[in-house]
Amino acid sequence: MLLRALTDVEVVYVTGQHGDATRAEARFRRQLGLATQSDWHLLEDLLAYCATRDALDQSRVGKLSADDLARYRDRCERFQGSEYDNLYDTWRSKGPAGLVVAFKAQMERPAPIRFRHLALSHRYYCLGREAV
Repeated sequence: MLLRALTDVEVVYVTGQHGDATRAEARFRRQLGLATQSDWHLLEDLLAYCATRDALDQSRVGKLSADDLARYRDRCERFQGSEYDNLYDTWRSKGPAGLVVAFKAQMERPAPIRFRHLALSHRYYCLGREAV
């Protein structure tokens, strides 16, 4: 992806006065596969995703709960991309403890992307609808 190839990027998130910049930044970084401190809660889901994916790859569907199967599609969407594929490979070769170590190392790696929130002081309207 182009953004990963750049050495320095700044993303400006523009909202009205009540924008949730923390959630927007976490989602943006997840989409790019760049973990942040707020993504630690994803580790549990990532571990479950790896276990479910491995069971499906090995045709061991009987060992999966109905909840794991129901949530697998959402987890596939959330954990797509080469960085998550690499974490899955780490899980397969080194187990859950290896995944935790790799995820922690990924989180500590400085990301080249700065995220800045710009809250507008006024509401703007376009064609009768609030623009932001």
